[in-house]
Amino acid sequence: MRRPARRRLLAALCLLPWCGPLMAADWQAVVQLPCSGGALAIDARPYARNEAGGMKLELRYRWRGQTLEAVRYEGYYLNLDGYRLRDPTRSYNFGLDLDTRGLAEPSGSERGDTLYLPSSQADAGEVRRVADCIVDNAALLRTRLQDAVIVSHSLLGLMRHTARPQLDGIARLIHAESPFLGIYQHTHLLLVLRDGRVMAQTNSTANNPAEAVQVGRVERAGRGRPTLRLRTHYRLGGDMHEARYLRRWPHHRSGRALQDDYRIELEPTP
Repeated sequence: MRRPARRRLLAALCLLPWCGPLMAADWQAVVQLPCSGGALAIDARPYARNEAGGMKLELRYRWRGQTLEAVRYEGYYLNLDGYRLRDPTRSYNFGLDLDTRGLAEPSGSERGDTLYLPSSQADAGEVRRVADCIVDNAALLRTRLQDAVIVSHSLLGLMRHTARPQLDGIARLIHAESPFLGIYQHTHLLLVLRDGRVMAQTNSTANNPAEAVQVGRVERAGRGRPTLRLRTHYRLGGDMHEARYLRRWPHHRSGRALQDDYRIELEPTP
């Protein structure tokens, strides 16, 4: 059977109710940096596999077994830069050629995540040693983040999917908690902030006026998923939006829907 016909057949089979995600998407090792205070490990997990044999990757960074929050700030033009800590005593920049203009034509040619290592997990000296380790292993990090091939299968192993992380290194290491509990994106950004606010924000290039509005708040009570209390309607970018459509918006790194991470409760808009 020719390849296009085989792909069409596999895609058609995936419409059947028994298909689904037949092969579990497990974490696969990308690289482990031998840092003196504990290895910094990077893993990848596939999601959003498609009929062309491609897929997306969720990257996970772990130090001493604890997962570090990561944000790819340059993936949002300059719209999230106001949330990024700039204290030079707590922020390490690793010299990647990043996009610093936030325009449609990128000003930099390299990409990398900004990692957060909170003070509850490491003191200043430990963070410095992790930063030194990233610098010392920059060549290894670049090679593995560009060349590592992550493989997944679907349809009882009949279809093979591959992807690469396609990053150039780690952009920054910040000795603080991430300001975000979650970033979700569709027609604009939905930011779940650590301070409890839920913000809707435009995600246009830097030569367009940015706009943000609070649309709700986070509530934590007992076990299970936190609750998002959202206004039923909100105005952003000159348009009125309905919060009920936010339920299926995907997480910026994992593809999980907002309703997978939070219970959603809608409240009348004042």
